[in-house]
Amino acid sequence: MPILDYLAELPFDAYDGIEPALGNQDMKILAQKLGGRKRIWGRC
Repeated sequence: MPILDYLAELPFDAYDGIEPALGNQDMKILAQKLGGRKRIWGRC
């Protein structure tokens, strides 16, 4: 979560390994910051 702005600027089109249940990640914020420019793969 602390580096979302940095991740948004990197030249990658997708991120894998997003696990909200294990990492206390706020998926709403993550989607707002990365969702428009990046694809997010996660596990339920």
